[in-house]
Amino acid sequence: KTHMVNIERLKVSSVQYEDNVQFGKKNMLDDNMESCWSSDDKETQWILIKLEKKTKVESIEMTFQGGFSPKLMEVWVGDKPKTLEKHKTCYPKDTTAKQTFDITTNEPVRVIKLISTKSYDFYGRIMIYKIAVNEKKEDE
Repeated sequence: KTHMVNIERLKVSSVQYEDNVQFGKKNMLDDNMESCWSSDDKETQWILIKLEKKTKVESIEMTFQGGFSPKLMEVWVGDKPKTLEKHKTCYPKDTTAKQTFDITTNEPVRVIKLISTKSYDFYGRIMIYKIAVNEKKEDE
């Protein structure tokens, strides 16, 4: 069984027009598909996810805006933002449909950083409606 993990805190590289109400990071967690996080127009964008507790992560679910998806997304994991190690590279599709990325970690982690260096958007912007982190639970 897969369970959603509680996210304690999000940090992001940028916010479009610095408008945290319309485009802020909290919009990725509000279950409202009308609201989103939108980055500004730089080539490299990132999201830092701090989990409530150390967790063996199985996957990340993300819903992008088509045309504003990353082409390439590096996944870094670890206990603290300063000690992260590159875990894998994912290649999101350019679609608004929900995508699930298998990022199974062998050890429990507390922090995940997603780094995009290429976007389908000419200006490098990323738009995300929803993000969720899942862990695998053995049946009790």
